[in-house]
Amino acid sequence: MTAYREFTMLEAPMGKMAIFLGGFLVLTILIGALATISPT
Repeated sequence: MTAYREFTMLEAPMGKMAIFLGGFLVLTILIGALATISPT
């Protein structure tokens, strides 16, 4: 039994989707933070 375990056909797309949603969430938060800064 090895420590490394291959990804199944379900885990790989889920990982990519989790990374995509995480990046989208960070991008949304950054846009919201920039929107609170009043333009001079």
